[in-house]
Amino acid sequence: RHGHAFALLLIDLDRFKEINDTLGHAAGDEVLSTVADRLRGALRPQDTAARFGGDEFAVLVDSITSIEDLDVVASRVLRQLVQPFQIADREVIAGASIGVVMAGPDHTAPELLIRDADYAMYRAKQDGGNRCEIFDKTLRLEVTDLQKKELELRQTLDERTFEIWYEPIFQLQSGRPEGFESCLRWRREDKTLAAFEELLQVAEESGLSVSIGRENIEGICRRLREWEKLIPNCDQTLTVNLTERQFFHPDFLPQLKRVLVMTGVKPAQLLFEVSEKILHENPDQSAGILQCVADYGVRIALDDFGAQMAPLSYLVRMPIHIVKLHRRLVGTVAAGGRQQAVVESLLLLGRKLGIEIVAQGIETQEQFEALRRLGCELGQGSLLSQVLDAQQALELAQRGLWQKAPLS
Repeated sequence: RHGHAFALLLIDLDRFKEINDTLGHAAGDEVLSTVADRLRGALRPQDTAARFGGDEFAVLVDSITSIEDLDVVASRVLRQLVQPFQIADREVIAGASIGVVMAGPDHTAPELLIRDADYAMYRAKQDGGNRCEIFDKTLRLEVTDLQKKELELRQTLDERTFEIWYEPIFQLQSGRPEGFESCLRWRREDKTLAAFEELLQVAEESGLSVSIGRENIEGICRRLREWEKLIPNCDQTLTVNLTERQFFHPDFLPQLKRVLVMTGVKPAQLLFEVSEKILHENPDQSAGILQCVADYGVRIALDDFGAQMAPLSYLVRMPIHIVKLHRRLVGTVAAGGRQQAVVESLLLLGRKLGIEIVAQGIETQEQFEALRRLGCELGQGSLLSQVLDAQQALELAQRGLWQKAPLS
């Protein structure tokens, strides 16, 4: 109606599938019924609530004149939905993501209003859920781009166009390859390769990083078994980078145990890289997960050390076998001064604690020579070798020599 101010709230429960899967559909139905009751209690008489289907609800907020007033209504609804539910003698937390849109001149049909509320809800869910997001036009562009990337990621996963490439890690004194860091790549439609990092954000937000990470670990374990058959006395280590969502997923440890048993790989030849950021999220939980991984016999590397200067106590209280120095530290090591002193101190600390140090991102001869002079034993980077495909990595592991001419 022309000149009539109103708005739409689109609501999606964050953990409804988890409730259905763990407690059953009867419990899920009870949650939905309780949500309906709470919506009735949170809304004004002139507002209308409806269930769209599944775990989605919508609220038509009538006679609303400002974004500020709309925010008050949406926040009141959110407070009701984030409260725990008492289901089957258990306390259950569902949470909700709410997309909010004020009707405007662009909304010439109901479908357009619902579309923009859905964009806002998508953004609320991508930002972690349990929140409201009010729509604006820039959000439409951002979410459309994210949805396009998510579709591309799902197609890549369905069509199995991920490839594992390998960056060698060398002994800096002898030039012998110590192992390889696995690098996930995806094949675009034009057949060019792109780094998985381009899709990492959307993979984490959509939850697809969990299944991608699971397949990556299985692929690396199978590759290790192949190398054992092709390389006499194979002692190469293959490294897998873990994402935050994968690391904290409840199925991560059981799945790892299943893969180790299924493939029969030697656990000590598998190395998991965990970033400083992950450990910062929840140090106590992280320590418990890392200890279980170590108990399986798999080694652990703390990646990008120096990016945020994680507490040195992590190296003492957590079962960390390798520390990989951040490129920023390595990039300044040849300049001397305080940065070089920091690297030298970390190398000394690593030797005292029995932790190996790997220098990442070695790009110049000066960096290489400074690291060797300081006693750094392991390194990787474009000066030493580019990222290799599976056949090139196998040939290097069989040859056991530097990919390029040995550096003096």
